[in-house]
Amino acid sequence: MRVVGVISKDGLPQAASFAQDAGVTFPSAFDGDGELMAELGLNALPFTYFVDAAGALVHTEAGPVSSVEELRGLVAEHLGVQL
Repeated sequence: MRVVGVISKDGLPQAASFAQDAGVTFPSAFDGDGELMAELGLNALPFTYFVDAAGALVHTEAGPVSSVEELRGLVAEHLGVQL
């Protein structure tokens, strides 16, 4: 199983800076215009969406994820993956 971040409705430089500051080590895709969010019927930020290997949305975390440790815990809980 892979973890991929999706940056939606944000600028690429801002997203890259955030990822560097947070020490993110997984790859991220860029959805600057929010097309993926619209396709999934999602329209609010910030939300963290967990999609499993089959493409199913398995969890939505409303609000900001405040730390890398919190993100690791959410990934482990909802996707069964250790980051």
